Amino acid sequence: MNKQILVILEGKKPDLAVINKISALLDLKLSVQIIFGANIYELYRSIHDDEFTKIEDLSFGINTFDLIKESGSETFKDYNHTFLQEYTAQDFAFIYLFFDFDPWSATESIPLSIVKNMLELFNEPTEQGKLYVNYPSIESFNHITDNFQYLYYHYQTGGDSYKNKAGKYIPEFKQYNQIKKINRSHLLELIRLHLQKANFICNNAFVVPDDIAEIEQVHIFDKQFIFYNQEQKTYVLSSIPLFLFELYGFERLKSLLSN
Repeated sequence: MNKQILVILEGKKPDLAVINKISALLDLKLSVQIIFGANIYELYRSIHDDEFTKIEDLSFGINTFDLIKESGSETFKDYNHTFLQEYTAQDFAFIYLFFDFDPWSATESIPLSIVKNMLELFNEPTEQGKLYVNYPSIESFNHITDNFQYLYYHYQTGGDSYKNKAGKYIPEFKQYNQIKKINRSHLLELIRLHLQKANFICNNAFVVPDDIAEIEQVHIFDKQFIFYNQEQKTYVLSSIPLFLFELYGFERLKSLLSN
């Protein structure tokens, strides 16, 4: 069996719809997918024993495939049961993980700051895997407004969830409202906008960066963490386009965006 790319998603919907749409429109071989079925804090918890060994003290490699297989969520068991019988860790050359930034789910025992530890641990796709974080969730991918550069989410008790806010119909941006109706040109524009937004967050420049190093995941998290601590807000940003930037390389992606 040829070595494949393993994609680990936090949830089933709309995570699968987004990844499958991108795979189809850009002809990517991302067909091997696992649904973890729990948030990033549960992923963190699954790494540790009952004593909650500090993640920053880990100096050994983690077998991410075997780790993920131990998930106890019902979604994971229902969706991945057959899949798990067909593959082993040795079947994958690259591992990518996509989870949401959910500061409102952090607890005293598992604080928000552990997300940075996770990003530092899962920072190499050919080893433990590369973690990409969506802000505040997967719905950010096609949540476009006329002020997208400054678009943020602010959680309020009793207010609309981010999912509801992102799902509200905006006539001027109807081409992005439904994932299933997005075409290739719409997709490329979404990629461009999120790359520009990431560069704005990191470097205060709303342009496509020249290098992925300018918009690394840890750098984005540091900026978002400051924003959240100061104002209880997070900039809306999908990291899936950043994954594509790293996967394709700047020159190839720039060529795609110019067509």
